[in-house]
Amino acid sequence: MYKDYKGLYASLRWYALIIGLLFAADGIQAQNNNFTESPYTRFGLGRLGERTTISGHSMGGLGVGLRQGTYVNAVNPASYSAVDSMTFIFDFGASTGITWYAENGKKDNRKMGNIEYFAMLFPISKSIAMSAGVLPYSASGYQFGSVDQVEGGSVQYTRKYLGTGNLNDLYVGIGATPFKNFSIGANASSLFGRFTHSRQVIFSTEAPYNPVHLSTLYLKAAKFDFGMQYHLLLKSDRSLVIGAVYSPRVKMHSELTQIKNQVQNGVVVESETQEYIKGMDYYTLPHTLGIGFSYEKKDKLLLGADVQYSKWKGEKFYKSDCKFQDRIRVSLGGEIIPDINAVGMWPKVRYRFGLHGENSYLKVPTKGGVYQGYHIVGAVFGIGIPLNDRRSFVNVSLEYDRLIPKEGMIKENALKLTFGLTFNESWFKKLKLN
Repeated sequence: MYKDYKGLYASLRWYALIIGLLFAADGIQAQNNNFTESPYTRFGLGRLGERTTISGHSMGGLGVGLRQGTYVNAVNPASYSAVDSMTFIFDFGASTGITWYAENGKKDNRKMGNIEYFAMLFPISKSIAMSAGVLPYSASGYQFGSVDQVEGGSVQYTRKYLGTGNLNDLYVGIGATPFKNFSIGANASSLFGRFTHSRQVIFSTEAPYNPVHLSTLYLKAAKFDFGMQYHLLLKSDRSLVIGAVYSPRVKMHSELTQIKNQVQNGVVVESETQEYIKGMDYYTLPHTLGIGFSYEKKDKLLLGADVQYSKWKGEKFYKSDCKFQDRIRVSLGGEIIPDINAVGMWPKVRYRFGLHGENSYLKVPTKGGVYQGYHIVGAVFGIGIPLNDRRSFVNVSLEYDRLIPKEGMIKENALKLTFGLTFNESWFKKLKLN
């Protein structure tokens, strides 16, 4: 006989969604999202993250024009409706890596590791689907110092700078195909996070106190993203997708506390709150617009490109030590499947590759008081190994990034290894019972 498990699985789906998001948000917040180690993240909101899961990340960060029903693509919510009406997708990723620094002949390195994201995607009807998850919006992580000498004397002192923090994106989105070949979608996000920055002066001789300046910033905001995709079937096995996304400007609620401590032998002997602000008028995020396309030969080849523009110039950041400039990011990438019908595993593996480049949204202070920006370029290669059901994947990617500075700035090179799991479950099948 047959029994319909649709109602049971529908209930489990919502329980899994709520529990998964709570655990993911709590876990990511607890570990401070240490996906970066860079002195440049001392400024602004740190290093900006991607909205991509590992599949799009492995193709250079593609997403605007991607329309695949086998993984979550939160870059463009219009893509959600590509999921099969019988499918429930879980997507999870974590990373580890190392960054090398060089300045004036001096070299150093830092290791990093992080839970990158958690996302899920499920259908509501044949033409409507929903997604939810936790993604990184930005992160800060740095530790460096310098040795100077008191003017007019022989006493030396050390300046130490330490910072960590993150801004997380907890989102729920919906995508629909209201007309043939045309899809739309929207994400509603709750941004939340904390950044801490510390400046410490340590004298080489006995001193009554060593000053430590602490800054703690809490941010939260509601953010919305909108997307559309036009998907055209060129031949029976070939298609073209053109997409666009837009995010309006965001005012963030902030709470900033700046404290000066006097420390003696590692003990705080005096503490003074120098400033406290709270409100909606101090920090903002920019308008963002993106366009992209992808060309696919079904189960063989996928190629695509994205361009995203963010109008950072003129945005607010209270008492910032840096300046903002408009940011442009370009992504190119693709995916190759040698033979999806082969008997062995490796011909069915999805081989992904991509390039990306961007200018910084920050101009940071350099010697002489000049504010300079920088560029970041990168290359990434990844694989998606199918599991027995051919619908779920173990994903791995290796990325090389190079920060190209202006003269007198720190050089950075980084390697990042990302692991991901994509579970693609058929939740609404009728099962035969004896």
